[in-house]
Amino acid sequence: MDLSAIDFDKLAKLFASRPRTAAEKLRSEAEGKARDMAERNPTRIHLVEKLEKLIEEYNLGTLGVEAFFEALKELIAEMEEEERRAAREGLTENELAVFDLLTKPKPKLSKAQEIAVKSIARDLLAKLQEYLSVEDWRAKQQTRAAVQSTIRFTLNELPEEPYPQPLWSEKVDAVWAFIFTRRFGSTQTVGRPI
Repeated sequence: MDLSAIDFDKLAKLFASRPRTAAEKLRSEAEGKARDMAERNPTRIHLVEKLEKLIEEYNLGTLGVEAFFEALKELIAEMEEEERRAAREGLTENELAVFDLLTKPKPKLSKAQEIAVKSIARDLLAKLQEYLSVEDWRAKQQTRAAVQSTIRFTLNELPEEPYPQPLWSEKVDAVWAFIFTRRFGSTQTVGRPI
């Protein structure tokens, strides 16, 4: 779903004559996009939560239709900015998701550590490419174990100072959960396109 394709001029005209219809149309677009973005990168769940809060306030009547429409436009701008972040960071969407899982909400990294963690995210997905292209890899115990092992060994390269053992274990589990639930297949590469 491409939010940049939303014709805000057309929506503004619709809003002038039918504000509730325009707000509902924009809400629907934002809802689909927020859910898609959170599915691709679990650290983006805050976008879904923010949208749900807006909808709740609107439904309770604490937010008027005009304020709701404007808040939706601002949220869509925030989503568009987040969509461009992977390119700004020099990462693919999947690499950005792993990087975010390794850095959010903590630890706070220096620039050098940030560069190292980005490299580890890229390296991990490149190493996993072969395993994740196996059809139904989750059902095959040997492949699943190889994926888990690759994640552990690769993330063992994380800088020790900002990643003490408990945090490191938490990050390994988060990355494993992401990889396990994400739909990778032979037609979709996990790292850079081949």
